[in-house]
Amino acid sequence: MFDSVRIRLTLWYATVLALSLIAFALLIYYAAAAGFHERQDESLRSTAQTVASAYVEELAEQHSLAKAGEVVLLELTFPNRYVLVTDRQGNRIASSKNLSDTVVTTPSTALTDARERGSSMATVGSLRIAVVPLAPDRDLGFAAVAEPLSVIEDGLRGLRRDFFTGVPLFLLLASVGGYFLARKTLAPIANSFKEQQRFIADASHELRTPLAVLRGETEVALEKTRSVGEYQNSLSLIQDEAERLSRIVEDLFILARRPIDAPVTLIEPVSLNEAIRDCARAAEVLAIRKGVRLKLENNSPPIALSGDEELIKRMILNLLDNAVKYTPEGGEISLALARRNGHAEIVVHDTGIGIPEADQKRVFDRFYRVDKARSRALGGAGLGLSIVRWIVDVHGGEIRVDSAPGRGSKFVVELPLK
Repeated sequence: MFDSVRIRLTLWYATVLALSLIAFALLIYYAAAAGFHERQDESLRSTAQTVASAYVEELAEQHSLAKAGEVVLLELTFPNRYVLVTDRQGNRIASSKNLSDTVVTTPSTALTDARERGSSMATVGSLRIAVVPLAPDRDLGFAAVAEPLSVIEDGLRGLRRDFFTGVPLFLLLASVGGYFLARKTLAPIANSFKEQQRFIADASHELRTPLAVLRGETEVALEKTRSVGEYQNSLSLIQDEAERLSRIVEDLFILARRPIDAPVTLIEPVSLNEAIRDCARAAEVLAIRKGVRLKLENNSPPIALSGDEELIKRMILNLLDNAVKYTPEGGEISLALARRNGHAEIVVHDTGIGIPEADQKRVFDRFYRVDKARSRALGGAGLGLSIVRWIVDVHGGEIRVDSAPGRGSKFVVELPLK
C-alpha cells in the first residue's frame, strides 16, 4: 500500500516538476532568442553606422562615390557580414568582397524607413539587414550590413541541446530524490500503520476469547432448564468474563487517549504521598485475596508535581496489580516513594516469578505477555504495563525494570518535579 503511495507521490512530483521545468525552459529559450535577435540588430546597426561615417569622411577626400566606397570597404572588413553601399535609389555603389557570390537586395521599404527614422531593419531570405543613411543631412545614399540568421540559430541550437540534455537529467535526479524523500517521509507513517494493524489484531484477539466464553456459557445455560446452583455457576463465570471485558475496554480507552505527536500539558497539582496511600489501600484488597503481603513505605516529606492525578493513580495501580498477579501466595510486595535529584521516585518491588532478561525490553509493549497461558489464566491482556509506560512518558519521566526469574521484579518510576 505505502509503496503504491510512494510511487504515486513520486509521479505527481515528477509531473509537476516536469511541467515547471518545461515552462521555465520555454521562458528562458524565448527570452534568450529575443535577446540574441536584439543584440544582432544593435550590432548590425552599429556596423552600418561605422561604414557610413567612414564613407562620408572618405568621400570628402576622394570626391567620388564609387572611389570612396572602394576605399572604405578595403579598410573595413567584417567576417561573416556583408557590407553594401548604395545610392539614394538603392543601386549598388560598392560592396564587400564576400558579397560577390551573394545577392543582397535592400527592400525599398527599408530605404524609406532609414531615410525617415535614421535606421531600419529588414529580413531578406536568410539574412538580417541593417540600413542607415550615409549622411543624415545629405541624401547621398545608404550603408547596409547583412548577417546570416544562422548565427542566431547556432546559438539557439546549442541552448536547445543543453535543455534537451539537462532537463531530463535534472528531472531524473529530482524524481529519484523525490522517491527517497517520499519513502523517508512515509516511513514513520508506515510504521504507525503497521503498529495500528497489530494493535487492532491483538485487541480483536483479546476480546474474542471472553466474548466466546460469554456466548457459549449463555447458550449452555439457556439450552434447558437447570438448577439454581448451575445457574449461579454460569452467572458467576459470565460475571468474571464481563469484568475481564470491562478491564480490556477500559485499558483500550486509556490507550486511545495516547497523543500521536504533541505532548500533553498537565498542570494539575498532584500529591504523590496521597496518591501512593490511596493506591496501596485499593491494592491491599487484591493482595489479601491472593495471600500476598503489601508493605507501604511512605515516610518521605510531602512530594507534589504538576500532572494528571487520575493517570498517576492508574499507573501505580497497574504496577501493583501486575505485582499481585505474578507474586505467589506468601510473597511480599513493597511500594515506596522518595525524592532523588529533583525527581520523585516510585518503586514497586515484588518477590514474584520474575522476568527473563530477553523479555524485559518488551514487557511495556501492548499485548505482550511473558507467559501467555498463565497471563490469560490470571486475567491479563498485556495492556497494563503499556499504559504505565505511556503515563510515565506523558509526565516526562522514565521507567526501568530490574528482574530475574525466581527473584522477583523491581519497577522504578522517576517523575520530574519541575
